[in-house]
Amino acid sequence: MTAECVKPDRLLGQAGCYVVEGGDGGRAAYRLVHQRLVEHLHPKPNKMAERRVEEEVASRIALALIEYYIGLLGGGCSPHDHRYLWNYVWQHCSVAGERGITALRKLVKFKPDAFLPDLAGALNNLGIRYSEVGRRQEAVAPMEEAVNTYRELVETNPAFLPDLAMALTNLGIRYSQVGRRQEAVAPAEEAVNTYRELVETNPAFLPDLAGALNNLGILYSEVGMNDEIDGHWDTVLRSLEQPRAKAFLLIRRAETRTAGSPTVIDDLLNAQAMLVDDDRDLIADFHTICRTLRGFSPTTFDAAWLDKSGCMPPAWLLLDNDRIELMVQWLKSETWEIGKRFLAEHRDGLLAGEAETALDEIALYLDDPSVLEPYYSLLRQVRDIGIEEAYQAILSSTEDLMGD
Repeated sequence: MTAECVKPDRLLGQAGCYVVEGGDGGRAAYRLVHQRLVEHLHPKPNKMAERRVEEEVASRIALALIEYYIGLLGGGCSPHDHRYLWNYVWQHCSVAGERGITALRKLVKFKPDAFLPDLAGALNNLGIRYSEVGRRQEAVAPMEEAVNTYRELVETNPAFLPDLAMALTNLGIRYSQVGRRQEAVAPAEEAVNTYRELVETNPAFLPDLAGALNNLGILYSEVGMNDEIDGHWDTVLRSLEQPRAKAFLLIRRAETRTAGSPTVIDDLLNAQAMLVDDDRDLIADFHTICRTLRGFSPTTFDAAWLDKSGCMPPAWLLLDNDRIELMVQWLKSETWEIGKRFLAEHRDGLLAGEAETALDEIALYLDDPSVLEPYYSLLRQVRDIGIEEAYQAILSSTEDLMGD
C-alpha cells in the first residue's frame, strides 16, 4: 500500500495502540513502538558506536513503556489487559540493555508472578545479543541470572523446565566463548539431563535433546573428554522405547561424527533398520543426511557402507541433490506446455536412469505421493515415443493439472 493511499485517521485508528507518548521539556514526542515494525523497518547496526546509539534509543522507549505499564497496573488493569505490552515490553527491555533490564525489574517488584518469567526471558535474550555483537564477557552475567531465575520458576511450575534447559545450554556456550571451558561442561550436562526428563513425557523435545547432546559433545572436545559423549548418547538411546525415536537420535548422532567413519555407518544402518514405511518424513531426513555425509568422501563412505551392510549403496544414496532439484523445478511447471519445454531443455538430466529415483525421493515429502503417478507415467512414455508424442497424448486426453 502506498503512502498516498493511507489516510492519517485510518493509520492512527489501526496503529494507535502502539503509539506511546513521551518527551522532555514539555514537548510531546510520539513513537511507533510495535516490536515487529521496529525489527522490520530498522536495520541492525553494524558498528559498535551505532549499537550504543541503538541501545540508548531503545532504553528510552523501554523506560517509557514500563512507566506507562506501571501506571495502567496501578489503576487496576490486569497485566493481560494491554495485549501489546503484555507480549512485547520484555523484548523492548532486552534490546535496551542494562537500563532496560533495570526498568523491567520494576514490573517484577510490582507483580512478581506475572513478570518474573519475562525477566528471565529478557536476560536470556540480552546474553545472546551481547554475544552476537562481540560483548562476550558482558554476556555471561545476564545468562547466569536467567538460569537462576528459571530455577526459581521451576520450583513452583515445572512448565518452565524447557526454558531452564534452553538457558543452561546458552550458559554453557557463553562460558566456552570466554575461555571458561571447564565451567561450561556442568550446565551443558544439566541441559541434557533436563531434556531427557522432558522427553520421557513428551517426544516433541527430542530435537532439543539431540541439540543439547551435540553441544555437550563440542564442549567435551574442548576439555579433552571426547570419549565421554558416546556414553550420554547411549544412555539416552537405551531409555527410549519407540523405534522411531531411537532412529531419530541415531541419525542426529551420525551428523556429529566424522563423515565416512565406521561409527557413522553403524549409526545410519541401525537407524535404517528401525524405520518403517509410515516414517516417511524421517526416511526423507535419513536419506538427505546420508547423501550429505557421503558427499564429504564418497569413496570412503561407499567402502564403509559395503563393509558394514554387505550391500552396495542403494540408488537413493548415490543420487545427486542437483538431480532432485532439477526434478522439483520440472514438477513446478505451471502448465504441461511449460513442462514440455523444460523437459526438452534438460533432457539429459530428467530422462536419465535416476529420474524415477528422484521422484521417489520427492514423494517422501508429500502427504499424497499418488499425485506424482502422472509424472512416472509421462517419463516412461517420453522414453518410449518421444517428448512431443507423449505430451500430445496428455494434452488431448486430460485437463491441465500441473498447477493443481
